[in-house]
Amino acid sequence: CPLRTELLVRPPVLIPRPETEELVELVRASYDRSHDADSPAAPSAGPALSGFAAAAGPRRLLDVGSGSGAISIAVLDIFPECEAVAVEPNPVAAALTQENAVRCGVASRLQVVRSTVQEWAANFADSGGTAGFDLVVSNPPYIPSSELPGLQE
Repeated sequence: CPLRTELLVRPPVLIPRPETEELVELVRASYDRSHDADSPAAPSAGPALSGFAAAAGPRRLLDVGSGSGAISIAVLDIFPECEAVAVEPNPVAAALTQENAVRCGVASRLQVVRSTVQEWAANFADSGGTAGFDLVVSNPPYIPSSELPGLQE
């Protein structure tokens, strides 16, 4: 799902991987499949997205670990009625998500929150706003196999 505007990326934010684009295409296909009866069936979105295919598009999206903002910005670009919240703990990445949202013309529909998802969820729940997200996406960076044994320490 190429955007009309190139995203900026700077350290420590990673360049979006091909899987990022595949995830966005999976979201698009999931919604398109049920709304275009004249076209061939879109690739199966699988059980993770099957419940969302009844709507014309997501109304509210939560992007966990937004990085450059590639996922939320692409989804907002595809679905003009959608609004999103991007939760990102790294201050450089959160600022980059906001900057890219402005460049891509979706900043008015994207709230960028600099926080861990755990902190954000606790505050969000305290404010009574736990309902209302019909799509949650995340494509976190890969963890090298050599680091896996020490993750639970």
